[in-house]
Parts: sequence; C-alpha cells; structure tokens
Amino acid sequence: TFAGNTIAEIVGTTVKTDKQNDEKNAADIVVIAIDNTAIQDIIGQISGAGIAAVGIANETMVFKNNVTARIVNANLDSSRNIIMQATDQSDILNTAVGCGGGMVSVNDSNVIIVMSQKTEAIVDAGKLMAGGSIRIYAENNQDLYILAGSAQIGAGSVGAGVISVVNDNTVKANIKNNSEIDSRGAY
Repeated sequence: TFAGNTIAEIVGTTVKTDKQNDEKNAADIVVIAIDNTAIQDIIGQISGAGIAAVGIANETMVFKNNVTARIVNANLDSSRNIIMQATDQSDILNTAVGCGGGMVSVNDSNVIIVMSQKTEAIVDAGKLMAGGSIRIYAENNQDLYILAGSAQIGAGSVGAGVISVVNDNTVKANIKNNSEIDSRGAY
C-alpha cells in the first residue's frame, strides 16, 4: 500500500507584492503542489519438478494519493500574475511473471492495482486580485505499464496471466464560498 498527501496552501493571511507600478521588479504569487510518483515493481516465480510443478506470482498494489493546492480565507494582491496549480504525475511499471516445468505444469501470474487519486486546486472564501492573469488548474497524468505472463514446459502444461485495474480519480479546480477573483490582464 502506498499513500501520500502533497499540499501547498495559503490560509487566513494577506499576501501582496509591493511593486505595483514597477514592471521590471513586479512579482507573481505562486501556489504549486506537485507530486511525481514513480513505482517500479517486478515479481516472479519459477517452479519445477519431474512429475508436477505448480506456481503462482501475485502482485497486489493499493495506491492512494492526494495533491492539493488551496487558498482559504486569504487575500492575494499581485502586481503581475497569480498562479495556483495542483499536479499529480504517476508512472507505474508493474510486472508479474511465472514459469514452470515438469511432466504436468500449472502456473498463474496476477497483477491487481487499486488506485484512488484526488487532485484539487481550490479557492475557498478568498480574494484574488492580479495586475496580470489568474490561473487556477488541476491535472492528473497517469502512465501505467503492466505485464502479467506465464510460460510452461511439459506435456500437460497450463498457464495464465491476469491483470485487474480499479481506478477512481477526482480532478477538480474549484472557486467557492463567495470568493472574489479580479484579473486586470495587463501582463
């Protein structure tokens, strides 16, 4: 089981860039939460016997991840841009391989992955003012590479490879609870 929480937040405060009329020294306000998870998992089994060989390779993974960028009860005033980003980048390589040999050989390889991911960018009762742009976004990028296989040698050989993936994702950018957004678009 893998579980993670990545949070970037501004809560209950005021943030202001001071260079309102100085384009050269103007500043952005940035709230970014990024999770880059890479998992590589390889399992295997070998069975052998003169008469009968039986084997199983089983891989079960439970993956829960939350990535949140939020502004809550806060006032942000930027002379340039306000950028809020929540990004979840998951790269998973999972392999289960089995092989066996004997007069009779039975082998099975299974990969089971259960994923639950929540990626959110939230402005909650906030006031955002920007001389430039205001960007609020959430993204989830998943790359899954999964292999399950079985090889047998023998007169009466049976093999199987099974892959099961259960994926429950929420990706949301949300402005709520009387938040105020004012972008002047000057940059």
